Amino acid sequence: MQTAFPATDLPHRSCPPYCRLSLYFKMLRTATATLTLSHLVKKYLMAFAALSHLHDLIGTLAATLTTLAFVPQAWLTWKTRRADGISLGMYSVFTTGVGLWLAYGFLIDAWPVIIANALTLGLALFILGMKLRFG
Repeated sequence: MQTAFPATDLPHRSCPPYCRLSLYFKMLRTATATLTLSHLVKKYLMAFAALSHLHDLIGTLAATLTTLAFVPQAWLTWKTRRADGISLGMYSVFTTGVGLWLAYGFLIDAWPVIIANALTLGLALFILGMKLRFG
């Protein structure tokens, strides 16, 4: 078994006590640094493995919330049959952008992107249609 310290680093018997003590402290610092570094690498790898599932959760939560954000506006527009507070230019540009995100999702074959943007596009088209219909 190989040690972290070559035999030349070990204090010699002829070395005075203060010299041996100094070398022992040097060995202890090096061993602690090596242990700490390997411990940190191990903790980092374990945290990274845990985060690999976290990014899916964050993406799903973000897609759900941004899609659900359009439901109250769609419901209010349908219920009141009024869309005078909605900007036609903004919703036109936004709906085009969501359509492009949907196309991008198909190009990269990313189902979370496809599903979220398909639902958002449906809601945005509904609101845009209500704006065009009710002014």
